[in-house]
Amino acid sequence: FSFSFVSFTRCGSLASGHSRPLTALRVPQLMLFHDPELCIVLDKSQMTPQVYATPWLVTLFGRHTPMSALFALWDTFICFSSSEEMLPLFTVLAFVHSHRELLLRCSEEQVPESLSQLVLETEEDVAHICEKAHELIHQTPTSLKAALRLGCFCRETTAAARSDMLRVREAMPCMTTACEDVLPSLLGTCTETRGRPCRFELFDCRSRAEFASKHVEGSHHLDPAAHRRALSVTSR
Repeated sequence: FSFSFVSFTRCGSLASGHSRPLTALRVPQLMLFHDPELCIVLDKSQMTPQVYATPWLVTLFGRHTPMSALFALWDTFICFSSSEEMLPLFTVLAFVHSHRELLLRCSEEQVPESLSQLVLETEEDVAHICEKAHELIHQTPTSLKAALRLGCFCRETTAAARSDMLRVREAMPCMTTACEDVLPSLLGTCTETRGRPCRFELFDCRSRAEFASKHVEGSHHLDPAAHRRALSVTSR
């Protein structure tokens, strides 16, 4: 059962013992978008998703979850396996997010222990977390979900292509978005089906004169001439 859900989302071979879930490496970008404050706390405590999310994803929460709650969770995963293959990943995000107040109160030294003690105790907990996971999926930018599907959940994507996408994503200092996510926010056309307004920063790289003549309200000017001068100084 677990193999059918997680085997194609991994780097390396399951038999070798050196594989790791690709999905775990996507948690920081999702956390940074949905809960920047909690993301910073986890980073300061050096709690990477490889540490806390890998055991949950490899076993699909089977390590410490009571049997009744575990079966309820697996039933949910199976029901949505064809329509929402990202549900296990977002369940991890929702699970951590649901304990944000506890984690924010912890010192850096206490965070690892607190994370290790988190357990889905009851079927009611499972229902709440899965509902939150669906909500987070709906609120995640379309472009990021497309990248997740291509890099982690598309069986047609080759291992080499996944590795390349992984390196690019890991090198990014922040999460990127696309016009399709930003435009509804700019135009005020966000609806229940198109998601909530997207949080973003808009940088205008035109000349200073063009920016002064007309620009999107709230955008920041990034002078290309100044950028070229800075590059020329650093290259000397």
